[in-house]
Parts: sequence; C-alpha cells; structure tokens
Amino acid sequence: HGSSSSFSGRTSHVTRVAGSHSSSWKNVHSATISSSQSSSQIQEEDSSKAQATEQTTTTHSNAIVDKAIEDIRAGKLVAILDAVDREGETDLVIAAEHLTPKALRLLRTSAGGELYMPVGHEVTSAFNLPRAGAALAASRTIPQAMAKSVGDMCQGSCSVGISLDHRSTKTGAPDDERSFTCRRLAALYEEVVDEGLSPAEAAERLSDEYHVPGHIFLCHEDPNGLNVRRGHSELGPYLVRAAGLTPVAVACVMLNNAPDSDDYGALRPELARRWCEDHGVVFLEGADLVQHHATNVELNKSR
Repeated sequence: HGSSSSFSGRTSHVTRVAGSHSSSWKNVHSATISSSQSSSQIQEEDSSKAQATEQTTTTHSNAIVDKAIEDIRAGKLVAILDAVDREGETDLVIAAEHLTPKALRLLRTSAGGELYMPVGHEVTSAFNLPRAGAALAASRTIPQAMAKSVGDMCQGSCSVGISLDHRSTKTGAPDDERSFTCRRLAALYEEVVDEGLSPAEAAERLSDEYHVPGHIFLCHEDPNGLNVRRGHSELGPYLVRAAGLTPVAVACVMLNNAPDSDDYGALRPELARRWCEDHGVVFLEGADLVQHHATNVELNKSR
C-alpha cells in the first residue's frame, strides 16, 4: 500500500507538472499569437501611415503645380529647380506668348543668368529645327575636338539649339526686341499649325522672319519629355503646355546677385526658395512636375 500510495503521489505530481507545463505552453503560445498580431497590426498601421504621408505629399505637390499653372497662364513668373542632385539650378520661367518688354526686364534683372527659350518638341518638329551640335557638325566649320561631350545632361547633343533674332529687330539685344523675338515665335508656330504647313513649308516661313545667329538661343525638349529627361528644357515646356498655352517658354538661370557675396555661382536652392517667398513667386521642384505628369498619365489610363 505504501508503494501504491507513493506511486499515486508521484503520478499526481507528474500530472500537476504536466498541467503546469501545458498551461505555460498555452500562455507562451497565446503571447506569441498576441505578439504576432501586434506586429502585424503595427506593420499595417505603418503601411497606412506611409500611404497617408505619400498621399498628402502628392496632394501638396499637385496643389503647388496647380498654382504654378494658374500663374503661368496669367503671365507671371514661376521658379523651377531641376533637382539638387542634377544641375541644382533654379530658373525663372514665363510663357513666351506673355513676354512683354516689362516682363523680360523683370525676368533678367531678377535672375541674372543666361536667357534662353525652352521649346516644346512639337514646335521644333514643326519647323524642323536642328540642335546646335548637329548643325555645327554638319557645317564642318569647327574642329570635331570642340564638340561638346555627351554626359548625363547631354546638352550638346540633345537640348541646346540654334540662336536667333527676328528680322525686324535692329540689334536683337534690347528688351523690347528680344521679347518680340520670343513672343512672335510662339505666335508663328500657332499660325503654321492652323495652316497645316509641312515642316519644309514651316521652315521657309520661319526663315522669312528670323535669321541666325541671334541674341536668344533655343533649348529643345526631348521627344519623350519627362519620361526620359528632366532638365529645364523639358520642365519649362511641360508647365506652359499644362497651362493650355503654346509650348514655348522663356527662362533665365538665377545667379547669386548679392553684391557683398563671395559666391559667384548659381543661386543656392534654399536662397532661391526664400527669394520666391519674398516676391510672391511660386517655387517648384522638378519632382513636382514629374509627379503631376505621372498622375495625369495614370488618370488617362483609367479612362
């Protein structure tokens, strides 16, 4: 009996221990499930927050672009920074068809850099306009060693065009003459389109009114636009086109114009942004226009 009682006691003890282990395992298992659920909930919450942040950023970016489009349509200046890790330059931009002599004076005195015309691909195609690199190479009047090297921005081969003046100008340099040169090019393109002229016919019409070289040069938009290149040559025409205007812009690089500064380069992005805030000019980054473009592409796909 003593042996049986001892065995019974041991059995009871084992049962209690087993029960205790089972209970502990259940608690651990329950805690693991709870921890797993908490981790999953945290991931879902983080994902939701990230999506909300991305949506807020996109909405804010599109709101800035909408304001820029409104201002460009109204003939105002807009500042565009291509990207900090690209040229890192901010250009003041205006639609060519709105470029009065007064607007040109404001543009060049506010920015201080080189003046140029970013021109939409449909415009350069309509007139069969060459790029400067190709035109010079074809002329065989300069050494090949002087040709601009092809880099990430490939300015020599894919953006910079010829310079020109309207034949009615005297020297082509003053604000009243340069502004007419720009404004008339936009109007001439619309006339060529309305009349359905071929590139050869349009080129002849262009040569009747313009001669080269001149005091303002063209920059060609890439045929695939912001899909492949994101320089001011693409950003300017995209913005003007989005405003429903002729895709010919006039732009000027913002330089550091502070008389007491030892910085003689392009105006740093943070200073350009501050200048815009002080003067009521919309400041855009290239990424804002790229996002606007991507949003419109998606909207068109869904229709």
